[in-house]
Order: sequence, then structure tokens, then C-alpha cells
Amino acid sequence: MRKTIFILLTALAFISCKDEINVITSKQPGKIVGTVLPKEAIATIQLLQGEIIATTTTSNGVFKLSDVSPGIYRLIIKADNFGKQEIENIEVDDGEGNDIGTIILSKYPFPLVSTSPFDGEKSISAPARSIRFDFSEDISPSSIESSFKIEPNATINEFYVSSKKHFVFYTELNFGTEYKVTLDTNVITEYGEHLEFPATFSFHTIHFMLNRVNYPYFSRDGDDPIELYFNGSVSETFEEHISVEPSIPFEIVKQENSGRRASTRISILPTFGWKADTTFSIIVNQSLEEVNGATLEKDTSIVFVTPKLKITKTFPRNNQYFIDTNAVISIETNYLLDEGTIKNAVSLSPDVNFTIVLYPGFGRTIIRLYSDQLTPATKYTVTIDKSLTDYYGVPLNDNYSFSFTTRE
Repeated sequence: MRKTIFILLTALAFISCKDEINVITSKQPGKIVGTVLPKEAIATIQLLQGEIIATTTTSNGVFKLSDVSPGIYRLIIKADNFGKQEIENIEVDDGEGNDIGTIILSKYPFPLVSTSPFDGEKSISAPARSIRFDFSEDISPSSIESSFKIEPNATINEFYVSSKKHFVFYTELNFGTEYKVTLDTNVITEYGEHLEFPATFSFHTIHFMLNRVNYPYFSRDGDDPIELYFNGSVSETFEEHISVEPSIPFEIVKQENSGRRASTRISILPTFGWKADTTFSIIVNQSLEEVNGATLEKDTSIVFVTPKLKITKTFPRNNQYFIDTNAVISIETNYLLDEGTIKNAVSLSPDVNFTIVLYPGFGRTIIRLYSDQLTPATKYTVTIDKSLTDYYGVPLNDNYSFSFTTRE
């Protein structure tokens, strides 16, 4: 046993006298692959780790960087007429590949990332419209303001800056016009980097138009207006370009909504209410102008049909009982009436002397019958015959009657 221990101690002493031994494990290189769209663009791919380490180009949209040592990298993708793209924190592990997927090239020059409107957009609102630019880097506001150009010229009411990455020009545009907007390369970041190439986009504004109609609400009043809404401020000559068929007396009231989204509401109010049981056409001529001279694209006809003349309410109600002998009988119609037709059209049975008092207004008429003392416990019938007409001579469609019984 003592001999064995002696041999072990001797071996340990021998090992301790040798030089230090290092074990080195060699790391294997990896690769980075990806796809760039559109495939037609020949893109240059730069691999960086502080400095450019490798460069390649795409073939049919695909690229591959081989023999990449393990580590964390950054990619820069460039192509003619496209904005620079950067991807950070790309990790390559020992002997492995990293597929970074699909990269879609930007049509905006770096560091511009979006515009509003976008290029080719149609039906852009006018006359007030905001034009917006968004960047990925902080931009000098003065460089944006001096580099901005719009053709044809437009009035800029306000230039708004948000966090030095978002910029808005509030403009006044003409209707039915194609505009071209340009930002030149004098746009500069706070670190002195210029826009890669000029940013240009175009858009079309909408035409001046009638964009909404509110029709008369005939269940309410017989003189409820028809309302026309236009998407811009209408010129002072607007009345010359609007007509009503068949012709009736009317007035037009214009109400402007000013501000960034200017608009106009034109209300057509019939002086004596609408004519019963009639098809009306409101004609708006193409020659109607907004304040800057734009006209409508075409003549517009708005058609609606009015209800028949009818009795809408009575007192007492039909077949009502226990009515006072001194009650005032009331009849309400949905239009203004030709007052000359009322006396002969209204009768009360059994016959009682009565006085008619009219209360016209709001496109309707209330007829009140103030009678001599009614007989107790008697059934009365009120009849309104077809000789009753509205203001324009349109008669009641059918005779109308209602009955009531007085109290004992």
C-alpha cells in the first residue's frame, strides 16, 4: 500500500512541472440569406460590424453571404431608385445559417418612410387638405419647409412639426386638379445626412360636387325644406343656378361651414309649403360655382314625391265618448289649405251652427269649429268632403268623417 501511494505522488509532481496546456475549440463560419423585392431590382447587400465586412448583390431577388464568422451584424440594402434599408442585430451562430426572410425595398428615399397622400392617390379632399411626411430619423424642420414644392402652386396655411419626425403642410387646393409634390435632397437629418434622392409623388383632388341631400320630412311639416350639401364654399350667384319644377314660390337659405373642411348647405324652403301629391324636381345646373371658380361636372336633378292631402289629427277622436257639450272641434291637415274651400267642405251632423277659426303655420292648417251648445248624449258626425284643397288647389283624395258622442 505504501508503494502505491509513493508512485501516485511522484506522478502528480511530474505533471505539475509541465508547461500549461490550453484546449482551443475552433468556431465554424455561418451564412446569411434572404430575398429582396421587387426581384427586378438589383440590390447591393452590405454586411457591417463596425465596418463593411462583406458585400454581395441579389440574383433574381435572392442573396447569400457565406463564411460569416459567428457574431452580431448589421445589413444595409441599396438599389437604384429605392430607399436604403437597414436591418440591425442579425445574429450568426457557430456553423449555422440565418434566413432573414423577405425585404421589400422602399420607394421612399432614406430616411423618408411614408407620405399622405400616397403616390397616385385619387379623390383627395379639397379645398382643404393636409400633406404629411413621416421619417425614421430626426429631421431639421427648416430643411423640410425650404425643400417642399407643390405644382401647381397652392396656399400653405400652416406648417406643423411633431417630434421632428412628422411634418404636415395644411394647404388649400383646387377641385379637380392633379398636383405634384417634391421634397429635394436639401432635406437633412440632425446628423447631417441628406435625403438619398428627391421624393416625388402625385395625387388628384375630387371635383366640386353635390355630395348629400336631406329630403323633406313630410311626417312632420308640409313646409319642411329640402337640403343640398356641397363639398365647398358656393359662390354668391348660387340662386341663379337652382330651380324648382313645377314652379312654386320658395326661398333659398345658404349656410357656410368654414374651416379646414369648407362646405355649404343650401336649404330650399317653399313659401306656402309643398304642393300635395306632386312629383318635384330640384334642378342644380352644372354652371353652379364654388368660390374659386370650379363648377359641377354635370346638371343634377333631385326628384321626390309629396304625400297626398290628408287629415292627420282630430279632436274628438273618432268614436270618442263623454265629450263636453261646449267642446271645440279641431281638424288638422298636413298642408296649408286654400282657405276659400274650407267653409263648404266642412259640415256637422246633426246640424249645429258653428264658427270656423283657422290656425295656419309650419306647412299645415288647424281648423277649429266653435259651435253653439251641443246637445247632451248625442252622436255627432263631422264630414270633410273632397272639395277641400291645399293652397295650390290639390283636393282631398276622399271624403273624411269622424264621430263622437257627448256626455249626458
